[in-house]
Amino acid sequence: MNDPILEAPVEEHLRASMPAGEADRMWRSFKLHQRGRAELRARRRRGVALAMASGLGLAAAAALGLVYLVPDDAPGPVALAEGHALPGALGSLEDPSVYDLDDGSRILLAPHTEAQIVANDDAEVRTRIDHGGVTFDVHPHGPRRWIVDAGDARVEVLGTRFTVIRRGAGALVRVERGRVEVHHPSLDRVAVLTAGQSLEVGERGPAHDPTAEAARAARSPAPAEPAPAPASPSAAWRARAERGDFEGAYRLLGPRGLRARARAAGPAELMLLADVARRAGHPEEAMAVYTRLVSRAPADVRAPVAAFSLGRLQLAGAPADAADSFAFVRGHDAGAALREDATALEARARARAGQGARARALAREYLERFPAGRRAGSMRELAGTR
Repeated sequence: MNDPILEAPVEEHLRASMPAGEADRMWRSFKLHQRGRAELRARRRRGVALAMASGLGLAAAAALGLVYLVPDDAPGPVALAEGHALPGALGSLEDPSVYDLDDGSRILLAPHTEAQIVANDDAEVRTRIDHGGVTFDVHPHGPRRWIVDAGDARVEVLGTRFTVIRRGAGALVRVERGRVEVHHPSLDRVAVLTAGQSLEVGERGPAHDPTAEAARAARSPAPAEPAPAPASPSAAWRARAERGDFEGAYRLLGPRGLRARARAAGPAELMLLADVARRAGHPEEAMAVYTRLVSRAPADVRAPVAAFSLGRLQLAGAPADAADSFAFVRGHDAGAALREDATALEARARARAGQGARARALAREYLERFPAGRRAGSMRELAGTR
């Protein structure tokens, strides 16, 4: 015998089986579901069954299409590479920050950047940039869509490397690999950017960035990261470092242990070892590890981060070396989010090293590219335009 629930039109069955007000409520819910409201889609991805009215059985729910099952192999939210949850708030101070993720993607925050992870599940990672600049190196062909909000701008990607710099209510978007879609109220249509292209939207209006480095798009992607170092006999130092106890991690390693680990470490572990040394108050050892990372893996996304931190440590005693470190950052494919600060710091380092003409030229370059930048005041003074 055929099931009358499945034979009857859904609306007719609802009105025949429950009070009119309740039937109207359920029918509106069903129509909203059909239109694909975002919150219903999110619940479906998380495998949460929609709330059902009292008296409506499972058969009717199935007829409405309101019960969903999530496949056993759903990837779930993206996490940090070491297994910890990705924090909801991302930030950096004087030094940039790098977050390696378990799907092979990376997030690089420029100095003085604040961002929020506002959504993170098996289908979507959504980030809001409140201040500063972020480079996203999204692993190609991954299961998640990545969305970045910066003021009124929205950037959508699947797999690429791109940078978004928040500028008031506007944003500057630069693509280094792949393609992105840029949405903004000032645009007549969605803008599609490919490798080497950039677009600024917002307060100063949409305008292609004349400094886009299209020539770099022809370069091949960075080579695969070297194999990780053999596992340490004791992972206690790493556990302490990952929870922010850098002094405790350094005590467990000691100077000899740190040097021994650095000799066999890959870029990710080198960054962690350098941060342990620097933040535990041992700048000379940190500089040695940062230098090793830059020389061993110059194409790695962490290399400009290491060079930036190295340059800041070199500023006091070796300004010419610091200037070269910042120049490396400015010329790196993965250093877009750091270029503003690196340009200003290189200008300052050149001035300290007695290279006045080069320092003034860099200060003028900064003012041309970043007229409203955080360091514009000091750059105008260095350029002699005040």
